[in-house]
Amino acid sequence: MKKVLIIITFTIAFLPTAHAITHTNKTFMSVPTPHDYLPMKQTSWHRIIKQGSQDEHPFGGTFQVVPFYRTSNRETSLGKYFGTNGKNELTVAAPDQDVDIQTGLIAHRYNTTSPFSDLIKLNPEHTTCGAYFSYQQDLDKLHNRLFLRFNIPIVEVTNDLHLTNTSPNKDPVSGKSILDFFNGTFKQIDDSTNLQEPLTSAKIDGPNKKSGVADVECMLGYILTEKEEYEMSGHIKTVLPTGNEPTGEYLFEAIVGNGKHWGIGAGIDASLNISKSETDSFEFLAHLDYTYLFREDETRTIGYRNGINNRGPGSPIEDLAITLPWFYYILGGENGKKGTLPLANILTRPVSVLPGSKLQGHAAFAYHRNDTTFDFGYSFFAQEGEKVRVKSWTDNKYAPAAPGYDTSNAFDMSDANRVLGGWINATELDTELAATPAILKHSIHGAIAYTHTDWKNPFMFAGGFSVDWTQDNATPTGYTLWGKVGTSF
Repeated sequence: MKKVLIIITFTIAFLPTAHAITHTNKTFMSVPTPHDYLPMKQTSWHRIIKQGSQDEHPFGGTFQVVPFYRTSNRETSLGKYFGTNGKNELTVAAPDQDVDIQTGLIAHRYNTTSPFSDLIKLNPEHTTCGAYFSYQQDLDKLHNRLFLRFNIPIVEVTNDLHLTNTSPNKDPVSGKSILDFFNGTFKQIDDSTNLQEPLTSAKIDGPNKKSGVADVECMLGYILTEKEEYEMSGHIKTVLPTGNEPTGEYLFEAIVGNGKHWGIGAGIDASLNISKSETDSFEFLAHLDYTYLFREDETRTIGYRNGINNRGPGSPIEDLAITLPWFYYILGGENGKKGTLPLANILTRPVSVLPGSKLQGHAAFAYHRNDTTFDFGYSFFAQEGEKVRVKSWTDNKYAPAAPGYDTSNAFDMSDANRVLGGWINATELDTELAATPAILKHSIHGAIAYTHTDWKNPFMFAGGFSVDWTQDNATPTGYTLWGKVGTSF
């Protein structure tokens, strides 16, 4: 047993540390679900299970409900993730200036100057709140060491990019600002030379909220060993997708659960009594949990590797890779049709997503004094980078539109005045923009619980907190607060 605990502790303490990376120009972020908040799930739960019902013929059930609130730090790091060039403050201006976005590429102006010249800023924030329900049922009639457990989180997820701008300048024709372009209300339908459809995908428009059941974990467990000095149990599980599927309508879309991905997994729990007396005891607790999420279809906004070159069709360096920030927001055209549209409208499409493996670890000490328990410890959450591939694409159909394109004429690739660069074809599509990178997150936690043992059915109530951090900006970091009530019967 001690060897197993040493292995678990070594894995948790010496898990390889990821290099610090600033991810940027991303269109999607997969955020860990409440099933991935190990401190919230594990603290105090072991105590009420061990206590058990004092009834002469107990039913063998243990139940807990955990109201919780989790929020991220509103830092610039998440803004850089969804921003570009490693920045969360972006300059929108004419191309002859030092800019991140050329204003004429998002507001079409064939015969006039584009109205938008601004400094925009992203300060994203992620919040999840709700209640986490757990129920464990002993299966003594089948085998005295078997048990079932169900974990069901009911949550509300809120994501907000907090997009702001510093300039009050508005388009004198439409009365719109640059914020209206990103929230999808800026369009041009009355000027035949500047036809422009509104943004319908990857929008940035205040808080985006979703509520529901954030997937259900069904676990079958087995007590491997149960002695006074130590205990160990293992489990296998399946993850039932009950949340919402990403649609790509918003850049930082609120997702309840894992995005409709089925999963399987396994885990192990262990505890060791370090010291024990009549009034108090000191325990070491360890937990490892592995989950594999299968490939499923979603809708996400993808990118374009080559960006734009300004040489025009037929140039000897036509395929030169030139990075243009936020390529999916610039305007494009469809061959044979009049007008322009933000490229996100057509780059947001069905993709196949493989989240792959997740691993969580938890190591803690629990001090019990009469009916009061103090928990404190460390946890980690690791997830491999997603693999995204495009389901389908039609070549030789779309291309970036030149500011000099008169939209009273059909979009035509043979006219260099209407097109920037070449076709957006499948070989140049970039799915990395839409894939969440690998995650390694650390957290520390503390909790206190009281277990009322004078009744036949013991009753527990508790509270706790955790604070987490990473070395990069692949996932939100912040703090979690929770309460907890539970009983055995």
